[in-house]
Amino acid sequence: MKTEDLKSQGLTDEQIAFFMAENGKDVKGEKDKADSYKSQLDTAKESLKAFDGVDVAELKNKITTLTNF
Repeated sequence: MKTEDLKSQGLTDEQIAFFMAENGKDVKGEKDKADSYKSQLDTAKESLKAFDGVDVAELKNKITTLTNF
């Protein structure tokens, strides 16, 4: 929301300053959460790279062979 929009609604400069400060806190909190989730996603993607090229069917066969001993 823009300052002009708040002024057009009859808010004082003091009220607008308070509103903008509180809104900024909320936005920063949400941005911090988003950054945290992005970091978690990047970590998960990096961890999954270890499984690139793994043949699941071959692993199942090996497990079956090993458990039949």
